[in-house]
Amino acid sequence: MRRDAETPGGSERLAGPLVYFLCVPASADTASNPALRPRRSADDERDWADRLLAVVGRDPTEWLEPKLAAFIAIFAVHCAFREWTSLFDVNAPVPFSEASDRILPLAIIFSVCAVGCLLERTRGVSLAVVVAALTYKGGELAPTWSNHFTIEWITGVFLLLGSRHRDRYAMLCLALKWLLFAALFWSGAQKALHGTYFEGTYLAYAISHGARFADFFAWVLPAAEVDRLLSVAYPGPYRLESWLGIALANGIWIGEISCALMLLSDRLRPFGAVGALFLLTGIELAAREFMFGLLFLNLLLLYPHRDWNRRLSPLFLVAYCVLLLNRTGVIDIGVTN
Repeated sequence: MRRDAETPGGSERLAGPLVYFLCVPASADTASNPALRPRRSADDERDWADRLLAVVGRDPTEWLEPKLAAFIAIFAVHCAFREWTSLFDVNAPVPFSEASDRILPLAIIFSVCAVGCLLERTRGVSLAVVVAALTYKGGELAPTWSNHFTIEWITGVFLLLGSRHRDRYAMLCLALKWLLFAALFWSGAQKALHGTYFEGTYLAYAISHGARFADFFAWVLPAAEVDRLLSVAYPGPYRLESWLGIALANGIWIGEISCALMLLSDRLRPFGAVGALFLLTGIELAAREFMFGLLFLNLLLLYPHRDWNRRLSPLFLVAYCVLLLNRTGVIDIGVTN
């Protein structure tokens, strides 16, 4: 067992507080005399930052590498399939010949990088190309970046910066967890700040102008209310009247904030993860947009202390293939994205 004096900085950490408490009178005004305050070392500050980051749950070391390796591979596959589904969209307003000049190079680049991310030797270079391609795509979309694409781009940047060295894996996993927390919490806070869910205004408008929302909420809301909303002409008013509709609308933003906060507690984290999964499933079924849902699920699966991303990676691949076949018109599952 090593003596404390042999530990770098060990004697200083013991002597500093000891001398302070023995020699400084209790009545000393430490607030007005900074020299009397015990100094915080760089190690203390790093420990404080580590504890703050670890609020979302630190993973056992043995699960970090397989979990992050699978996450990176699924993320690269996600980027590739997103471009291929855009390219072969049978309902796209732009013909394939025009879209191919812009989308086909990106689809090929992301596909090659997805293969490269499977190998540790080429993972770093592949991620760098993925982030560069995402940045280029963002330049084309600017200034109309969607929230979904913003999360996708930030995820890519985090992976590029944190996956090059194994000693950064723990910090990378924590950063990705905080990203999901921020996205989930801000989604609920945004709904509350805009106030469009208190009386169900947004959902009423979506039902009135979108067949996919009307079809979904026909299973939930009274038939009379759905028929009324379908007959409302612009500019409204758009409002839910049934208590069930109001409860459902407010339950969405309250659920998002609550699930996000539960992810910060060790005891409540499993309930927060399951609640977020149910919220995600309901929202994606109503909107019929599963592409972002798969990215969100990939992030959510970082919270359990197991490599669920790796175990479920075949199902992720099947889901992406189904979405591609749906976009090309080979099959029809009623999904728009």
